[in-house]
Amino acid sequence: MSNMLRTALSIKKWVLLAVVLSLLSACSVLNRKIGYCSVDIREQWAILPIEAATEDVSIQVERLLTRILTDQGFSDLQLPPKSSWVSDKNKSLQYAHKLKNALQWTKNRGISRGVTGTVNRWERDDEGRPQVSLTIKLLDISFNATLWTNMGNGDGQSEELISDVADDLIQMLLISLMPPESSSPPSPSGKSSL
Repeated sequence: MSNMLRTALSIKKWVLLAVVLSLLSACSVLNRKIGYCSVDIREQWAILPIEAATEDVSIQVERLLTRILTDQGFSDLQLPPKSSWVSDKNKSLQYAHKLKNALQWTKNRGISRGVTGTVNRWERDDEGRPQVSLTIKLLDISFNATLWTNMGNGDGQSEELISDVADDLIQMLLISLMPPESSSPPSPSGKSSL
C-alpha cells in the first residue's frame, strides 16, 4: 500500500471515529436534557401551575399551554383545581404552595405527566416592544423527576400583545417535545428565538 493510501484510510478512520463520538455525545446530552424520548399524546397530562410574578400572567401561560397542547392532539389534559393565591409576599413560596397542591391532586388521580414552568420575563421594553422569556418543564409526577426542559426568549413589535409573543414562543419551545407526526413548526413570524 502506498503512503498516500494509508494516510487516506487513516484520515477516514479518524473522521468516522469523530462522527461516532459526536453522535454518542449528542445522545448523552439529549438523555440528560430530556430523559424521556417517547411522548404519548393519549396519556393523561396535567397543566400544573406556572411560576410568574403575578397570578394573571401565570393563568395566561397555563391557558396558552392548554390550547397549544390540545391543538397538538393531547386529548386528555387535566387542570388541577386552583389553589388560593396565598398572601405570602415571596412569589417563590406562593408558587411552591400551588405546585405542591397540584402535584398531590394529580397523584391522587393517577396522572403521571405534568407540564409546568417559569415566566422569567413578561414585559415591554423602553420602546414598547413585548419581551417574553419562558422555561417549560415536563415532569414525571410519580417519580418527582424532570423529564424534559426547554427555555427561550421571544420579542415582538410594539403593536403586538405580549400574549401573542408568548404563544409563538411556547409553540417553538414545545417542538422538541412533540412526537414527530404532531410537531409541525408554527408559521414563521421571526419573533421567537431559542
